[in-house]
Amino acid sequence: MSDSDSDRQAARLEPEVRDMKLEPDTPARDGDADVKASVEEDGKERPEASNGAAASPEEAVKSRTQTPVKMERSSESPGEGSEHEEILGGEITLKMEPGKGPKLARTTSQKVVSRPPPLFLDAEDKTAEALGTFDVLPSCTYANKSLGSTEPAIDCDCAEEWDAESKKNLACGEDSDCINRATKMECIRDCGCGPNCQNQRINKKQYANVTVIKTDKKGYGLRANTDLKPNDFIFEYIGEVINERSFRNRMVQYDEERIKHFYFMSLSKGEFVDATKKGNLGRFCNHSCNPNCFVDKWVVESKLRMGIFAERYIKAGEELTFNYNVDRYGADPQPCYCGEPNCTGYIGGKTQTDNATKLSHTMIEALGIDDADGWDTAVAKKPRKKKTSEDDEEYVNNVQPKSLDEGSVTKVMATLRQCKEKWIAVKLLNRIQLNDDEKVMNRVIRMHGYQILKTTLNTFMDDHNVALQVLEILDKMPRLSRNKIQNSNIEETVEKLTACEDERVSSKASRLLHEWSQLKMEYRIPRVKREQNGANVIDSRPF
Repeated sequence: MSDSDSDRQAARLEPEVRDMKLEPDTPARDGDADVKASVEEDGKERPEASNGAAASPEEAVKSRTQTPVKMERSSESPGEGSEHEEILGGEITLKMEPGKGPKLARTTSQKVVSRPPPLFLDAEDKTAEALGTFDVLPSCTYANKSLGSTEPAIDCDCAEEWDAESKKNLACGEDSDCINRATKMECIRDCGCGPNCQNQRINKKQYANVTVIKTDKKGYGLRANTDLKPNDFIFEYIGEVINERSFRNRMVQYDEERIKHFYFMSLSKGEFVDATKKGNLGRFCNHSCNPNCFVDKWVVESKLRMGIFAERYIKAGEELTFNYNVDRYGADPQPCYCGEPNCTGYIGGKTQTDNATKLSHTMIEALGIDDADGWDTAVAKKPRKKKTSEDDEEYVNNVQPKSLDEGSVTKVMATLRQCKEKWIAVKLLNRIQLNDDEKVMNRVIRMHGYQILKTTLNTFMDDHNVALQVLEILDKMPRLSRNKIQNSNIEETVEKLTACEDERVSSKASRLLHEWSQLKMEYRIPRVKREQNGANVIDSRPF
């Protein structure tokens, strides 16, 4: 479909999107409606509304957000002469009248009172039924080998910690100081922590005990069968990893096939995980305005993969949910059935997304925004422009970031490691660049600083200003030995910059290489690795 066709369709959709608005003075009335499961042309029953948001095939791809996106097509409007009113969540009522667009009404705002989460211990197990609605994949498939690729994971500094009673290797656990875990990389086989450390959850498919259930209004959902702690790994989001062109084509294809629910997740810029027809149980995790889970991206060997993790303590019987953070481009607002006291009433649509950022809380914290919880309120003070590439950047430019301290280094480096958006990378680099605390800079080095900065240089090599930023940070780093510099292979990347046409970049690169060459390697006593049988083995790997 041509860009002109896309623009014409966007123009036709604009009046409908404008009609979607909140009416704060209209009281909510009682009402309810059933949401029916959709049956596709192939005869398979697809899951009911899983609380996603619709997006037109042409407009959805304009999004630049790197957060997960789960979408579904709009349900059909009520028949002529009928009125439809339904109470959603958070004192929100959906009104649909003949010949008019749907409207959302909210009662007078009142203080949100926290409540215990509902439990679904008695809900019937629908896992077998749900598995019949899609093809199960044991792991992600890739349209080509370059998709999902990233700089490979690095060896951590941890040692094996075998517990005699459980006979488990406790190294690299949640409370450890594992560098890989802190920077969202799973340990690899060559790590000194051993082959069975606690930081291999995605690779070893250490999924939580969950069950698919049928909800009242959201279709299928996932239920926790055991208690979960914050940051516990629940499921990997598995599907077909495709590029942007395939994503665009599939949106059109699924629309033509009248498939109601699209299951796309944004893996990185221009790359998507499509679990619409092939995937795993992670696709049934529903949306909530007050979620108990979050989605995060981890490096596993040389691939970027997505996992669903516990946001807080979760009781057995709770439904597992995360915030879809849906884009508005070409999307009709969809009713939200999460039922939370803070429910916005719908997912997607112009009004909601105009007043909310598409950046994750992790990204906001890494950027040094002082009050992450008040971020949505802060950005709502100024109307957003239509250009999606300027929205979040504009607001971040107007916020003074906090100074970088030792405790914040881990989040900054982990975010920079996966960053594909240049303006975000510049902001993260600026936080490091403005810091003069030697302890902070030592922490940057320990958090795979040389390796991560090498990745940043390779990603934005053509931008002389970004290259200069990275070189200035490298120049500020304490230089005690050549060990980490040599192990990261950053010299090879910096060598390319000596031929840069920008004299500032080429001269600084040449000077850095010269100064690094004067440093000496440090040799340490080899680490003793303790095997499960109690035997000690010398780790002869170079330091």
